[in-house]
Amino acid sequence: MIPLLLPWLVLLLVLSALLLAIKKKWLAVVLFFLLALMVNWQSECIPLRLRSILEKERFHNIRVMTFNINSTKESIVDKVSKLSHLIVKESPDIVFLSELSYANKPYLDSILVKHYPYHRMYDWHCFYSKYPLSKKIELKNNHNEAIGVFKYKAIIGTDTLILYGCHFASNNYSSNADYITPDSIKSRNKLIQYLYDIELAYSIREKEAMALCDDIPTSFEKIIVLGDFNDVGGSTTIGLLEDAGLKDVWWCGGVGYGATIHKPLPYRIDHILYSNQFKLNRVKVVGSDELSDHDAVFAEFSY
Repeated sequence: MIPLLLPWLVLLLVLSALLLAIKKKWLAVVLFFLLALMVNWQSECIPLRLRSILEKERFHNIRVMTFNINSTKESIVDKVSKLSHLIVKESPDIVFLSELSYANKPYLDSILVKHYPYHRMYDWHCFYSKYPLSKKIELKNNHNEAIGVFKYKAIIGTDTLILYGCHFASNNYSSNADYITPDSIKSRNKLIQYLYDIELAYSIREKEAMALCDDIPTSFEKIIVLGDFNDVGGSTTIGLLEDAGLKDVWWCGGVGYGATIHKPLPYRIDHILYSNQFKLNRVKVVGSDELSDHDAVFAEFSY
């Protein structure tokens, strides 16, 4: 739960420094700003750059997008045109969609397959690609349990790109089989259960990330990991992947907070991570215009 508090600790420290500046307590101002910088660095909360990275295209380029479209519980027939337009407008070469139900996939296929002839779906998640995709490999932990990570290889000319699509454990799935969200908490017991579930989900995501790290090749492979991680910068989940040699696109090239969900509080829980074989050209959060409770993340690489 601590990583969820770190962005607000950064904000509190900055506001405290500003209030102390009004009182001209300059030593305390410097101290609070330094603490804010340290916490911000630890949590990978807000990249401290004035503008987003924007490199000129060179060599071979690959554009990817991750988008949780939140379409498991209802039909999206009334908004499939807008969803497809949002994706096609950004023109990613490969897009990973989370929470796409089997019932809703044909609606998206009717538009997206014209742009993305290769698509692989498994367990409410789908890759759409302009390039051929291998068969799916489902990652499992040491107990042979699925961990919500799917591995594919994309064949781009003579190059092979390893893709991992992720949907790690959500805070809202309760250990007692109850789906608890902040707006459904009406009692003290529900609140206690919700806080307990956050801690439980955090430990589950840590194990999922460890299993993913175990699968990452040690050789010099071109790797992109993308999806709904349900976790923030500074968490053990992201830290394990970074320790395995991957880099987070927003921390390396974004500007500002970059939240991808906004209720009940804004957080950046959708991520794209990449290996050193790529050079990040640009990254941005793509607003979903209320088509989903998540915004999308888009990144372009050269190699």
